[in-house]
Amino acid sequence: MFYFVSPELSNDLNWQNAIGFRFGIIRNFTSSSGDWYRYNIFAEMIVENESGEEEILFENFIDPEKKSYLNISNLGIPYYFRCIPVELSDGIYTVKQLRIGCILNGHNFNPNIQFNGEWKLQYVCPVY
Repeated sequence: MFYFVSPELSNDLNWQNAIGFRFGIIRNFTSSSGDWYRYNIFAEMIVENESGEEEILFENFIDPEKKSYLNISNLGIPYYFRCIPVELSDGIYTVKQLRIGCILNGHNFNPNIQFNGEWKLQYVCPVY
């Protein structure tokens, strides 16, 4: 698993009225044992509530037909996601940071397997 982490957003007014965010992600990442792994994406918004406590608003990206994580399986193809936690609609939060995570399913962590390539994150922007 790994995270893409945003800079601090508390002082950025563009993020303080957002009800969520959207982003694109491109996988150019493979392994030496073939490319049979599943890469599942999730998003988190780290916010501060009106009491000054930090909370994590979490969104899994679920395929409604399969009732499972959406899978990033194709190389070089952009996938687009929207993270709109229902909790943000009441407007009592300060958005502090965004995190986009990837879970690698199906890998048994064999030390002889090498991973190569990169992930590209694009178009990270607030949703109003």
